[in-house]
Amino acid sequence: MAAPQIWRILSDILGEPVSKKSFTSVVKNYLATSNLNNDLLEVPGDRLSLDSELYISRPIEQLAFQILSHAGGVLSLVGSRKMGKTSLMIRLVHRARQENLTVIPLSLEQVDPQFLKNLDPFLRWLIYELYHRLNLPLSEGDFSRDGLGCKGLSTHLLEHLLKQIHSPLVVVLDRFDLLFNNLSISIDFLRLLNYWYEASGYGLPESDAWQKLRFILVTSTDIYAELNLKSSPIRMGKSIKMPYFTTLEVDELTRRFRLQLTSSEVEELMQLTGGHPYLVGLSLYASSEHYLSFKSFLKDSLDGELIFHKHLHFYGQILQRNITLLHGFQEAVQAQEAVRLSPFLEFQLESLGLVKLGKNGVTVANGLYRRYFGDRL
Repeated sequence: MAAPQIWRILSDILGEPVSKKSFTSVVKNYLATSNLNNDLLEVPGDRLSLDSELYISRPIEQLAFQILSHAGGVLSLVGSRKMGKTSLMIRLVHRARQENLTVIPLSLEQVDPQFLKNLDPFLRWLIYELYHRLNLPLSEGDFSRDGLGCKGLSTHLLEHLLKQIHSPLVVVLDRFDLLFNNLSISIDFLRLLNYWYEASGYGLPESDAWQKLRFILVTSTDIYAELNLKSSPIRMGKSIKMPYFTTLEVDELTRRFRLQLTSSEVEELMQLTGGHPYLVGLSLYASSEHYLSFKSFLKDSLDGELIFHKHLHFYGQILQRNITLLHGFQEAVQAQEAVRLSPFLEFQLESLGLVKLGKNGVTVANGLYRRYFGDRL
């Protein structure tokens, strides 16, 4: 093999021009900056721990805590799957505890499915968990008072709890979307939650107690499309929709993966992923872990069948189950510019994260979706 050919191969592998003169310095630089300690970085996809090197702090974090600091506040963290909702929730819980707020994190994944079939057992579970986590006495007889009903009794017990504590109480309900599998219970609970939310501002003697209560509802919006909902069921309090990464944030994340990407490569990554936090992180992880250069990763990821397969398959299954949604997304994929669909379809496709909504209609969320589904729908 001729020397020029060897230098070209090495240049492609190491990501910068290599010659006989520069070989030693280029290799040293590559070894110093390559991700030799990549085993210390988490695989993207799960929640990022408080000390994670991969978590990118963003302005929504401060905004979310400001909402949470208001008396009687209800904060909804919403977004399609793997947009970083739980990672943000973890940091809000940590910040709240630093500010001496009492925090009780709960997940509806831990609830026995039979408790999610109607409101009475769900409220019993919730009230019991709150009393138990705060080490306050509660007996079965407390749930047996006549004349109040499950809503009135739960309100009474919660108000009694709030009067016994001195600091604000933040109740976190992760995977709140699981409640929507039974629309009857979700509607009833949201109405009750709205009453608790408004009770803090009634100006009554008990309003002071209700002002201590705050909620964080962590909701995956994918279920809106699966349940054929026309709008979000959550209408009280403030909502924060998880944003996509900006180019600057993607650039910062590449450095944390110890990768050296050019500005044009960062732009290619943005076009591929649309700034989706999970897709960006997975791309960078795969590039640093399995490929010798970002260029080779991009080349091998063109068919979308490698690291993105499970993510793409999830959405493919949803589209196959909903022919109306499928046809609407096909129209967006085939359009070269923003396209107007019915408000119903635009809401559902955006809830899934498959499109981005602008003033002129919807566009496919990223190049990966357009390329993958364009070949398969």
